[in-house]
Amino acid sequence: GPRMIQRRLRDSGDLARAFRRVHFIGIGGAGMSGIAEVLVTLGYTISGSDQNESLTTRRLAKMGATVHRGHDAANLTDVDVVLFVVDATVGATDDDENCVKLLRRAGKPVVLIANKVDDQRTEADAAALWSLGLGQPWPVSALHGRGSGDALDALLEVQGKFLDKASQ
Repeated sequence: GPRMIQRRLRDSGDLARAFRRVHFIGIGGAGMSGIAEVLVTLGYTISGSDQNESLTTRRLAKMGATVHRGHDAANLTDVDVVLFVVDATVGATDDDENCVKLLRRAGKPVVLIANKVDDQRTEADAAALWSLGLGQPWPVSALHGRGSGDALDALLEVQGKFLDKASQ
């Protein structure tokens, strides 16, 4: 839950401070909006995009996140890392494939989130997202409150690799 996420981020210390700007593609969903909310509360600079405006995206904007409607390369210029959320039950859509192209051009570190992984069948669907070429899909289930901590660990791991490269 949010307290565990806050503790993990606080315990990551210097790592977290060096990596402040996080962008969510698919920020309006139940699972990712919760992580975005925690990061905003901890002082991260959060931005995100979603296809539709919603109560959730408006709430995040009121909290201080920058929320864009639709996905655009311009949204990625000032970010350190991107959390890219794909609905595992649907698989990669044309819109997702277009986002992958944007992400490749932007050259930012990406954590791929396979959302709505609520049972064994959808775990297989999540594994199919390796085909996007963005690395390991991290399964998350907002319904069962599962996976957001692992997704956060993946974010911190990507951050560590990013900082290692930057220091070379």
